[in-house]
Amino acid sequence: MTGTEKLPLFIIGKSAKPRCFKNVHSLPTEYTANKKAWMTVDIFTKWLHQIDRKFARQHRRIAMVIDNCPAHPQIKDLKATKLIFLPPNTTSKTQPMDQGVIQNLKVHYRKRLILRHIKAIDRHQELQISVLDAMKPLAVSWRCVTETTIKNCFHHAGFKIYDNPAPIDSDDDDEDDIPLAHLLSLPVPFDQYASVDSDVPTNATMTDDDIVDEIMQRKSNNADDQDDTETVDDDVPELPLPTTDMATDACALLIRVLETRPNKSAQIQTPLRISDDLIREDLRAQTNTRTQSKISDYFSDFACQRNSEH
Repeated sequence: MTGTEKLPLFIIGKSAKPRCFKNVHSLPTEYTANKKAWMTVDIFTKWLHQIDRKFARQHRRIAMVIDNCPAHPQIKDLKATKLIFLPPNTTSKTQPMDQGVIQNLKVHYRKRLILRHIKAIDRHQELQISVLDAMKPLAVSWRCVTETTIKNCFHHAGFKIYDNPAPIDSDDDDEDDIPLAHLLSLPVPFDQYASVDSDVPTNATMTDDDIVDEIMQRKSNNADDQDDTETVDDDVPELPLPTTDMATDACALLIRVLETRPNKSAQIQTPLRISDDLIREDLRAQTNTRTQSKISDYFSDFACQRNSEH
């Protein structure tokens, strides 16, 4: 509620192994899937146990305030987490995330979608967004949700540790600005565009058929190592696996771009570190694959040479 610590986003999709995840071993956010892309009792329980283990290792205790939806069960065996359930049918008033945190995240995310659309139009390209493409700006957008916004949303829901909260951050700050002309060109007001999916269900009481489908999907995923596909990725061409040389060249280009712009000294350190790490990883991998020569190898070569002479 102080806004000083945010848990990583947890994305729920429909496909356990989207095509866009091929050869991807580091995702920008956590990810899981089920047939309807819903939060379920099983997913919530696994996620909460993971969070609980993290705080238990840190010898910390937390209170997690959650709404009374069907996907949030009572969980008894938690070591570092106390669940506090909000009264039924009060989420819109008492859940801090519903007081502006979720909306602020959506605003930041959809601004970035507009930027991608504008870029695609300028390049005369058709914009295609895979699940992985969506996860990247979501991770950036979550970082843009500030401590002040989170504190004030908790305060608005009645969680008060101070009397005079600062005003909630505006959505047109310098670091996340899009020219007003682009927002005005939308066919609907931007606020309406940002909230377009507010009524989409994210959980529900699962029927017997839903439970059976989820179990069958889980068994199928465990038994089959082939990549699953999803409709949104069908037309996305598979990109070649980048080499270390390609990556370091890209880092060098990014460094050059930053060098030509003012006040970018701090940002230059990131591509420098990435390039250095990639080169070191390649050298370690090459060292590990080399076999150590034995002295007997030299004698065997000498013996083969003598036999050929005779």
